[in-house]
Amino acid sequence: MSRVISMCEELRRQAIEHLFQMSSFRKSWDAQWQKDISCLLSGSKNNGQGLIDLGDHLSNVFLTTKGEGRNGGGSSGQASLSAGGAGWEGLVTWYLNLGLAGSRAVAIKSSKKLVPAPFYESIRVTYGTHGTNTESDILVLVFPEQEQVDLPDIDDANTLATHLATHEFSKCSLGVVQCKTNWNDNAQIPMLWDMLYSADTFRNNKISVGTTSYNIKSLNNFTYSFVTVPTSRGAFKANSTPVLRVNNLSGGNYWGKPSKQSVAFSLKEIFNNNFGESCKSFLENANKTMDNLDSQYAYFKLNVD
Repeated sequence: MSRVISMCEELRRQAIEHLFQMSSFRKSWDAQWQKDISCLLSGSKNNGQGLIDLGDHLSNVFLTTKGEGRNGGGSSGQASLSAGGAGWEGLVTWYLNLGLAGSRAVAIKSSKKLVPAPFYESIRVTYGTHGTNTESDILVLVFPEQEQVDLPDIDDANTLATHLATHEFSKCSLGVVQCKTNWNDNAQIPMLWDMLYSADTFRNNKISVGTTSYNIKSLNNFTYSFVTVPTSRGAFKANSTPVLRVNNLSGGNYWGKPSKQSVAFSLKEIFNNNFGESCKSFLENANKTMDNLDSQYAYFKLNVD
């Protein structure tokens, strides 16, 4: 195993442990999600396709623990919405890392402790003297192959990741994944952020993306994606306004269901669509991950027969 992949595997472990420190994620996992996902994977031992296909079922898994949400009133209803959103972000991050295991990519639910600063700097938007970042719920970091870089003698994974992000930035890639449980109310947000990041120039010189040192234009690749459950009622059609708003996102529009033509991809398609450079075969990696769920990847906390 190359040092870059070893580094990613350590960051992956830390990213998953970070999720289980979130009460909204941990409670849902213990109450229902672990059992449902393990059941879906039952009989898939040595079969990585079953792991990848979890992307077709993630919405149903999430909805098994859906709280009062919009039916709740006042502050309690808003608290339920917030907890549900954080839980969905956590579940998507968990699944992305399971599918990315063994690759040079790692998904991290926004954390300045785990994400090297250059990645945050590259997506920083400055308006006048005020700087802000997109609602970057999840950042997927893709590091370059070891053969392409001169690695220093560093053993700490976080320090090595920061070194690569700093000194080999142009060989790294970044995927921003924005997660929302509701589609109708939120589709315009990723649409506008993606337009902002895709713009080559701004007529107003008070607007800028990135910093002098780090900018998304300098990355090997940059994508912006939207992932929804959705909890919104009603059928989504190709000509629906929410669908049209995210139809041309640079990283694509996804949900935790099977793909529906002209509406949304299954989340399982995000691996090859956006992060194919990170490994030779996601299926081969998934086969190895399934073989090692009880050992190397025990931190995913699955119990598959």
